[in-house]
Amino acid sequence: MILINRIRLNLQETKYFEKAVVSAVTLCIENGILRAFLISHRSGVRDVVITEFGEKSFVKGINEKGRLQDLAEGQRNIIADLLRDGKSLESISDFCKFPMDLILNVQNSLLESK
Repeated sequence: MILINRIRLNLQETKYFEKAVVSAVTLCIENGILRAFLISHRSGVRDVVITEFGEKSFVKGINEKGRLQDLAEGQRNIIADLLRDGKSLESISDFCKFPMDLILNVQNSLLESK
């Protein structure tokens, strides 16, 4: 994950995806992060990140996936807290504007965990 985060930071400084990847790999090696692996597989890592995932889908994926996961987890936590506080399904839906199927899903998860 450190390598991916470094690529993200580098992309804020340069518009060249390959340069961001190469720089992130180099920085990780210099700082002892995955050093042995990256030294042995440096070109392979670079090639996989650049070609296998594709520049646009990779950049879009790291940005959107993290945000969507954080948003979904946050919504589920809010719903769970409100359910534990005794709020009704309808009041949660009305107040938070979350879809009823999400609220029911969280309620079922809470019931299953008991």
